[in-house]
Amino acid sequence: MSPLDAAASAAAASPDVRDTVEYRAAWDLELWKAVQVDRFRKQLERQKNAALVRLESAIRQREKAAKVELARRAQTVTAREAAVEAAEAHLAAQQSRLAEMEKDLRRTRQQLMDAQQRVEDEVRAQVRLANDTIAHRARLLEERVNAAESQAKRAEERQRRAQQDYLTLYEAFSRARSQQLTSATTNANDLLGVSPCTGAGASTAMQLGQLRAHWDAEHQRQLDREEQRHTAEVAAMKGCCRELAEQNHRLTAALARRREQLRRVQSTACAAASAAAAATKPSASLAPAMHTTTGETPEPITRELHRLAMERISLVDGSSGAVRETDAVIVRMDSRMRDLRQQLVAAGSDNTRGDGTE
Repeated sequence: MSPLDAAASAAAASPDVRDTVEYRAAWDLELWKAVQVDRFRKQLERQKNAALVRLESAIRQREKAAKVELARRAQTVTAREAAVEAAEAHLAAQQSRLAEMEKDLRRTRQQLMDAQQRVEDEVRAQVRLANDTIAHRARLLEERVNAAESQAKRAEERQRRAQQDYLTLYEAFSRARSQQLTSATTNANDLLGVSPCTGAGASTAMQLGQLRAHWDAEHQRQLDREEQRHTAEVAAMKGCCRELAEQNHRLTAALARRREQLRRVQSTACAAASAAAAATKPSASLAPAMHTTTGETPEPITRELHRLAMERISLVDGSSGAVRETDAVIVRMDSRMRDLRQQLVAAGSDNTRGDGTE
């Protein structure tokens, strides 16, 4: 029963009470309470409806945001799946390319071995040819020297014989001339009865002096010619000896430079290989993973890199210009060496990252 109904029943029970002040005050109070309760109930109903509307709106917004986030995550997962598939395809392509590169490397290695063998054969042939040429020139020079000495001895012998023949002929001519003059003078004296003419003896002595001067001049010219020829032969012999000595010195110096260069190259390559091996030494926990991803451990890669570097140096520096740095063989070797260095760097970075995570 509401307060109004209670007040009405009370008023009906006692009609006299309605006219009292207390009754009217109570009536007004109850009426005010009823009004206030009704107003509060309506206000509560409005607040409840507003709260329900806000709650529904918040629920819808959250549902919408959750759907958007779910769609975004679905797209991200789809993109990652596509990236994984692309990475798998790229990895398969890389494995195929690596197999082709290994085949190319084996073929290139065989070509390099053949080229190195050819270069070594050519170098040995050139060395043998140079040694044979030097020995042949030395023999020719020795033969020429011996021939020049023999010719000089024969010339001296001919000169000595010619001088002896000349002296013999001169003495015979002098005796014959003297006998002729003596007989002529005797006959003239016998016929004319006069003393021998002193003018004939003077004329004969003058002729003999002219003959001796002519023979001396001719002998001196022959001696000068022989001396000039002998001097020219000796100069040529000295020039050949000097040329052979210079060539021997050049070959010795080139051989020494080559040995020193090979020693420096070997020491540099060994030091680089040791440094690379020390810098890229893998840990025990990362060795299986590295072996499965790269197919090779850093130590074989370092040995292969060292071998390629030595072969490249021997081909470029030891071929005397037959193999240049722009040739296809050297270009492929450089490409393979760059790939091996990248693998070493990747292995070293993986090792460092693995040590940091542990």
